[in-house]
Amino acid sequence: PLSKQDLPPPTTCRQIRAQLMKRIHHTRRDCWGLFFQLVLPAVFVSLAMVISIVRPHLDSSKKLELSVNMFKHPYYVPFSDNSSDGTSRLAELVGYPAGPWAPPIDAEV
Repeated sequence: PLSKQDLPPPTTCRQIRAQLMKRIHHTRRDCWGLFFQLVLPAVFVSLAMVISIVRPHLDSSKKLELSVNMFKHPYYVPFSDNSSDGTSRLAELVGYPAGPWAPPIDAEV
């Protein structure tokens, strides 16, 4: 019988070869695993590529023109108050005119 001292020291090449052989034997016994790891992802990637070729391109669609006239009056301006010092500019801006004819909101207002 062989003891541990009689065996040659394991090398990196031998360990990699043993791991690959273990993987080959495991895959050979598990056909569904091979299917789900190789075949099914390839099918989904191919399907996505076919769909991206077949669908119409967005360049051929009609361009949308946006205008402020599409919205009802009065215009509402979104506002976020993230001041950390506790002073709110929201009270100063309530009632400030909004729309294409309104003057720009300066930093000092």
